[in-house]
Amino acid sequence: MVAMLNRVLRRIKPTSSDMQRLERVVTQVMNKVRRVARSRKVKTEPMLVGSAARGTWLRSERELDIFLLFDPEMPRAELERQGLAIAREVAGPSGREHYAEHPYVRMEFEGFQVDLVPCYRIDDPRKLKSAVDRTPHHQRYVQQRLTPQLADQVLLTKQFLRGIGVYGAEARIQGFSGYLSELLVIHYGSFQQLVENAARWKPGIVIDIERVYPSEAEPRVLFERQPLVVVDPVDPKRNVAAAVSMRSFAIFVLACREFLKEPREQFFFPNSPPSLTQASLLNQLKRRGTTLCCLWFRHNDLPEDVIYPQLRKTERSISNEVVQAGFEILRSDVWADSRNAAVLVELSISRLPPVQIRPGPQIPVDATDFLREYSGSRRRLAGPYVDEAGRVVCEVRRVETDGVRCLKRVISEHRGFGKHVAESIEAGRYRLLVGREITKAMRNRSFREFLADYLDKRLPWYR
Repeated sequence: MVAMLNRVLRRIKPTSSDMQRLERVVTQVMNKVRRVARSRKVKTEPMLVGSAARGTWLRSERELDIFLLFDPEMPRAELERQGLAIAREVAGPSGREHYAEHPYVRMEFEGFQVDLVPCYRIDDPRKLKSAVDRTPHHQRYVQQRLTPQLADQVLLTKQFLRGIGVYGAEARIQGFSGYLSELLVIHYGSFQQLVENAARWKPGIVIDIERVYPSEAEPRVLFERQPLVVVDPVDPKRNVAAAVSMRSFAIFVLACREFLKEPREQFFFPNSPPSLTQASLLNQLKRRGTTLCCLWFRHNDLPEDVIYPQLRKTERSISNEVVQAGFEILRSDVWADSRNAAVLVELSISRLPPVQIRPGPQIPVDATDFLREYSGSRRRLAGPYVDEAGRVVCEVRRVETDGVRCLKRVISEHRGFGKHVAESIEAGRYRLLVGREITKAMRNRSFREFLADYLDKRLPWYR
C-alpha cells in the first residue's frame, strides 16, 4: 500500500513551480488589497487562510481564501460596507458578490478563484462576532499542529474523498470540508490510520480532539441526529462535520472498508461515468421502462449554496405530492449550473388504474362517518364491504390516473417549493421535459454529465 500511496502523492502534490505561481498570485492580490485600503484610508490587513496557507492544497485546486481583518470595534454594517468596497475594487470586472453569514466577493485572477472575505480580527475565539471570524483561528490551530509529513497525509485524504465523491462541505455535495480533513488526520495521525478507524465508524460517532467535553454524551445530545460529530477545537459548540449528510458518511465508511480489502488507485482517480448521447439516453429509457421527467428552469445567477437547498426542498415537495396521489417514484435528483437548474423525477409507473381501494376503520371501531362519506359517493365503484382484516372498505374512482399530468399539477401549484424555484415557475421560466424531450437539455455539457452519472449510478470506484 505504501508504494501505491506514494504514487498517488506524486500525482496530487503541488510542484515547486505550482508553489511559486501560488505565492506570486497571493502576493499580488494581498498587495492590491493593501493599496486599495490605503487609498480609502481604511485600516485592514489581508490574511491568507485555508489549504493554500497550510500547504494542504491539491495540485488541481485553484481556490484561494483571503480574509480582510478589521478592528472588532467597527460596527457590523460598516465592516460590510468598507470590506465589500475594498473587495469590489480589488476584484474589478471579474468580481461577484456572494453571501454566507455576510457578503463577500469572489474574483478570478491568474487562473485562481479568489474569495475576499471581510471579518473581524478577534484575539479570543470565545468572543467571535460572526461565523467567519473563526477561520483565522482555524488557520492558527492547524498550522501549529501540521508537520510536512501530516500535510502529505491530508493531501491523500482529500484526494480519496474527492475520488469517492464526498469532498466538499458545499450544499451540492454535503461532504467533508478541507478543514475537517485536516482535523481527522491530526487526530488519527495518518491517512491509513484514518481509513482503518473510519471503517469501524457508526452513525453518531463523536471525535473531540481537545477533549473539551468530559464524555461523549454532551456533544451527542448537542449535535443530535448528525451522523458524524467532530467538535471544533476553536469553537466547541460547533460541529465541524455538520455538513456531512448520512449519504456522504455512509459512502466514506463503505469506501474505507473496501479500500482496506483491496487498495487501488481507482479510489483516488475513478473513471468517469460512461458518456451519454441522445441515442444512448433513449435506449436507456427504453430498457428501464420508467417515465423520466425533468423540471428545467432558469435561475438568476444564484450561487450553489443558495440554489441547491431550494432544489432539494422542491424535490422533496414534488415527491411527497406525487406519492400521496398514488404514484411510485423510483428515484429523483437535482442539478444546477450558473444559469440553469433541474429537478429529475423518475416515475416507476406513469399510469394507474381508475379504481383504488379506500380502507376504512377496523371493526369494532365505529364506521358511521366512513360509510356516510363513501357509500353514496359518485366516486364509489364497489362496496362498502368488509375485508379479511375486518376493515370496512370501499372501492372508488381514482382522482388522478396519469403521473405526468399529476406532476404538471404539482408544479403549477408549487406548494412547498424553494423560493426562487417558485418564482421561476410563476414567471413562466420553466419547462417540464418528459422522456425523449430531455434530449433537448443535453446540449448543456454539465447536465449531460449529471444525467450520465444518474443513469449509471455506480459508486465511483466501481466504474
